[in-house]
Amino acid sequence: GTEISHELLGDEDFEELTRDYFAIVMRPFALQVKKAIDKAKELSPSLICPSHGSAYKNDTKIIDYYEKLATNPEDDKATIIYYSIWHSTEHMAHEIKEELEKKGIKTNMFNLADSNLVHLMAESMTSKYLILGSMTIATSYHPLFEALFPFLKLNNQKGKKTAVFGTHGWAPGS
Repeated sequence: GTEISHELLGDEDFEELTRDYFAIVMRPFALQVKKAIDKAKELSPSLICPSHGSAYKNDTKIIDYYEKLATNPEDDKATIIYYSIWHSTEHMAHEIKEELEKKGIKTNMFNLADSNLVHLMAESMTSKYLILGSMTIATSYHPLFEALFPFLKLNNQKGKKTAVFGTHGWAPGS
C-alpha cells in the first residue's frame, strides 16, 4: 500500500477516493468493519496499514469516515443515473434534478453511458435517494443497467428511497 493523508490530497479528494474504495471493497463487510473500527479506537493507533488500500499515518479522520460509511453512509442528497439516446430521458432527468434542488436536496446526475460504475455505486451508497431513468428498448430498460445492478446490490442497503422514470416506445407492453 501507499501512505496517504487527507492533508496531502485535500479533504474533497480524500473523501471521494476513500468513499469509492469503501463502496467497492468494504461495504459488503460493513458489520465487520464496524467491529474493527471499535477495536481500532481502543488501540489509538499512530499508523493504520490495512491489507487492502492505503496506509494512514496519525490520522483519526479515516477511522471516523469509515465508521460513517459502515454505519450510516447516507447524506441528504439524491443520485440520478440515466441513459438516453435521443435526449428525452436526459431532459426528464434534468427536470427531476431541478425539482429536487428546489426542495433543498443536493442532487448529482450521471449519464450511465459515460460514468464509472464504481463511482456510481459510491454515489448511490451515500445518497438518501436513488433515481434511475431509462428509455425503453423493446419492453424493458436499456441493457447497460444490467452492468450497474450488481454494483448497487453490493451496497447492501435496505430501505433506500428509490424511483424510476423513463420514456416508452411503440412496442406492446413498453
